[in-house]
Amino acid sequence: MPDDTRPEPDRPDLTIMRAQGDTLALDGVVDLLAAAAEHYASVLTNDGGYRAPGDPPPARRDVDHRVAAALDGASAAFTDAAARYRQLAA
Repeated sequence: MPDDTRPEPDRPDLTIMRAQGDTLALDGVVDLLAAAAEHYASVLTNDGGYRAPGDPPPARRDVDHRVAAALDGASAAFTDAAARYRQLAA
């Protein structure tokens, strides 16, 4: 079964577009997703509930772990989207 998770290595156009995607992600998409996730990360409790308005904010470490989990989820979604586009191109 062919590996459809990466562009074909002998296609310069796909290599260029992969670099373009890396640049876009590093220049804005990752920061945008992280900022959006940070709000939700700051209101969650460790058991998945919501923090009451008078409760102290969570530790920075907990917020960072939650943002990382959100970015992992976004990564999986982008991988799935890329696979769908590869199927369209087949």
